[in-house]
Amino acid sequence: MVENASSQCIHFINPLNGIHEAKLDVDSVGYYTFLNQDTIVYYKLTEPHSLRYHVKSSGEDSWLGNVPSRAFKCISRNTLLYALKDTSKITFYTYNFLLRKAEKFATYSSLSEDFIWHPVLGLVKSEGLQLLHFDSLLKEWKLLFDFSAFGLKKITRFDIDPKTNYLVVADNL
Repeated sequence: MVENASSQCIHFINPLNGIHEAKLDVDSVGYYTFLNQDTIVYYKLTEPHSLRYHVKSSGEDSWLGNVPSRAFKCISRNTLLYALKDTSKITFYTYNFLLRKAEKFATYSSLSEDFIWHPVLGLVKSEGLQLLHFDSLLKEWKLLFDFSAFGLKKITRFDIDPKTNYLVVADNL
């Protein structure tokens, strides 16, 4: 929610009754996702931008990394997939909240930061007019779709339904 003073905060509202239950007392939140009912992961508009998480029950608020991509995805109830950027590449990590441990998952030599986690395909990222899939067994990127014949300019957002029947693509005109 963008508040009166232009601060961007997270408010917890009960979806069953619409009652405001709490507010995460953190300003400058850009993106967020719920890992589970107790943990929210958020992109903080600091300098540099950072990826953090907050545990509602304990009040714990911790840092995961600087210069994250705007995409970060829950791949299980206790595991997050996120990416950190440097000057020439993006590195994908998994973070296990039970073990409190990050592990490198994949790297790609580009700063294109849009990706999803799909239950069948795993890590899928956009690169220009292509969607690439990371084959975790072979540890290599493979072409999944090429949209160069469709008149698009650049894929900026996309998603694939869980049954892999539909694909939605946002084009940056």
